Amino acid sequence: MSGNPALAKREGQLLKQFPLFIKGDRNINTRLDGQHFLQAFCLQSSPSTAVERVVSTHEGIAAIRGAFRIDFAVSFTQDFVVPFLLYLSHPSVKALFDGSFLRQIIEAIVEPPTFWVAFLKCYEDNKLTDGGVQALAWLGLELISQVPPISDTITKDIRSKLNNGSLLKSPQTQTRTYAYRIQKALQLLGSDHVDVRDGPGGRHDNDFADFRLISLYPTRDELNSTEKPFYQTLEETFEASIETRARAHIENQFRILREEMVWEFREDLQVSTGRLKGSRRQPLMLGNLKFLGIVEAKYANARGRLSLLFSVGTGLKRVPESNPEANNDLVKRNALGAFLSDNDVVAFGSVKSTGRLKGDWPTVEVEMTDMKSLRAVLAALTSGARIRFSAVGTPVFAYESILERLKEMVDLPLEKPLLRSEPTNLEHCPAMKSIIDNLERKLHMGKFDIDTNPLDRNQLLALIYALKISLSVIQGPPGMSDLISFFSSSALPSVTI
Repeated sequence: MSGNPALAKREGQLLKQFPLFIKGDRNINTRLDGQHFLQAFCLQSSPSTAVERVVSTHEGIAAIRGAFRIDFAVSFTQDFVVPFLLYLSHPSVKALFDGSFLRQIIEAIVEPPTFWVAFLKCYEDNKLTDGGVQALAWLGLELISQVPPISDTITKDIRSKLNNGSLLKSPQTQTRTYAYRIQKALQLLGSDHVDVRDGPGGRHDNDFADFRLISLYPTRDELNSTEKPFYQTLEETFEASIETRARAHIENQFRILREEMVWEFREDLQVSTGRLKGSRRQPLMLGNLKFLGIVEAKYANARGRLSLLFSVGTGLKRVPESNPEANNDLVKRNALGAFLSDNDVVAFGSVKSTGRLKGDWPTVEVEMTDMKSLRAVLAALTSGARIRFSAVGTPVFAYESILERLKEMVDLPLEKPLLRSEPTNLEHCPAMKSIIDNLERKLHMGKFDIDTNPLDRNQLLALIYALKISLSVIQGPPGMSDLISFFSSSALPSVTI
């Protein structure tokens, strides 16, 4: 609260208005309404608290949407909108629920894109102050960092109007930092494979040049495809330019890891449908399924997915009332499977639970991977098709989170030591060379201890090798903790272990 009595009184009045806006008791109908809401937001105890209060109600999001469209005048934008965006840019906001709260607010700001167009026009006409340019740069960075993209049109605007070098001329260090990150994110979001022979795209309905468009779960056409999938060798990845190498590396990691998952999944399905013989793994096949309903139809679960409930005629044991968990040993919770019709894949889902009906009939609840899959199963049931569910053994849960994270990445940690073809040698540093020489003398003399740290010969060798290059991975049997403890306590900021 301000020390000026008059200003403190005004701030107190604005703070009293804030709950009225987010409860819908006061709407954004005039310029003054928008001004008061934006100012009251910035007076909250912290940016993260303000955001949590706003996104907790539909009226709060509506207030954001209204305040950003009530007046497009440069003075209103500069005096009230820009401070709001700078306040919103605090790192604590993006940390809330893995950035989902921030995404809700950004969507309210730019969809429909009337404010974005006006804000960008102010920038192009040189009508924004340095603070306004910083706010625009931050908003642009957040927009292209969202997965999936909020708007392809806005991404094109950022590429053509904010990534043209103009932001790099800003006198503000933070603005230039945002500009560099925008530049890097756009490089990672780009694609170098268009018109490349044998490149990605065109093999089936889940094969795209932009790997972020690829569904994590395979499609029927993909599973039936006999064409070799696209991925690159390490050497081919390093043939990309320095500017695009990080994106090429992330994409290649996604494609290789996903292909490993699809290969296992394809084999399990072939076994369950009798197309592959001799495998030790026998997926569980649930037949004579009778649709009982959609579980929690009004409220999707924490992952935004709905489940279907079926009674099971074959594949599970009858469930006596005294033992409702009788089938837990047959089908594991979260086991991934496929709904099949005449051995063709209809959709994918994972087992959430098993149970019982009157008469001891077993039931199974299957969580659908997305709404498209749910609609496909319901359409097949409506058509009268006989649906079976094959619970395969592929540990998709071990892949899913990593693949999703690779899709989201717009920055690559340790990019320089990982992806530069030339090794980074630290021995040119006089102080480091002295340390290495001293350790090598100890090694030749058979003295492996360092100060009070007892090491053996192999551990000392690992230490010497690690000090010679900027990035090291050390693996070993029990007892490595002594070496890691030594590294942790060493003042070696240029060495990453």
